[in-house]
Amino acid sequence: MDDLAGMLSQLLSSEDGMNQVRAVASALGLDAPQTGAANPAPSPAPPDPPPLDANTLLLLQQAAGVFRQNDANTDLLRALKPHFSPERARRVDDAIRILQLLRLLPVLTASGFFRGGSGG
Repeated sequence: MDDLAGMLSQLLSSEDGMNQVRAVASALGLDAPQTGAANPAPSPAPPDPPPLDANTLLLLQQAAGVFRQNDANTDLLRALKPHFSPERARRVDDAIRILQLLRLLPVLTASGFFRGGSGG
C-alpha cells in the first residue's frame, strides 16, 4: 500500500501527472463545475488533446465501465444522503467519488498508466 501511495503522490505532484488525471476525469465525465467561488475567472482554452489510439480508447471504455458500477457501499451512501445536512451530503458525494476512484486503481495499474510514457 505504501508503494501505491508513493505512486499517487508522484502522479499528483507532477504537472504531467495532473494532466493525465484531468484527461481521465474528463473522459469519464467528471468535469464537475466548481462551486463556492464568488467571481470565477474564465478558464483558458484547453490545449489540443493528443490523438487517442485503440489501446487508450479501450482503457477509457474499461475504466468508465468500472467507474459507473454500483456496489453495496455506494448504494448505501446514496440511500443515506437525503437524510444528511447539505454539508454532509457533499461529503457523501466526495466519499462516493473516492470509492469509485479506488475501483479504478486496479484497472489503471494493470494498464501501465502509472508507469508513464517518458522514461519511467
